[in-house]
Amino acid sequence: MTPQDAEDIRRRALVALSRNRIPGYHFGGLFLDLECRRYDRGGVVLEMETGAHNANPDGTTHFGAVAFLADMALASSCRAFVDPTRRTATLVLEVRLTGEEPRGRLRAEARPEGFDERTALPQAYCTGRILAGDREVMRMSGTWVSPPSPDGRPLHPLPWEAGD
Repeated sequence: MTPQDAEDIRRRALVALSRNRIPGYHFGGLFLDLECRRYDRGGVVLEMETGAHNANPDGTTHFGAVAFLADMALASSCRAFVDPTRRTATLVLEVRLTGEEPRGRLRAEARPEGFDERTALPQAYCTGRILAGDREVMRMSGTWVSPPSPDGRPLHPLPWEAGD
């Protein structure tokens, strides 16, 4: 890692920490600079660039960052069915790596199936994939619920839920 890379990571962390004080998002999404390209009930597309802040020494994207992108894309796809002031929680996250290397700009595409109201706590099932260019890096799926907010307090929406 070069001194410039270290300074860029430090600056990125400080910006994410300062922006984390604004309700509605969290440090991980701010630090990785997730970009929402699509957000509606038909699906979600999030993108993330690979850089010194999230790369392995060989230039591939660190698995933790890829898994975070997967969780955020799938969770966002089910959140399109939930009031933005409500929370969602991951119950199950399944990822299957294809063997392709995650490098460069990563694109996560996720589709929801809506919430199943037949369970005690309604559950949403979502599927998707992560691409690096035109190569499929990961297939993913999972189940989310929308539990009551703590103390009945509404939560602040994610930036793309608020139209930002």
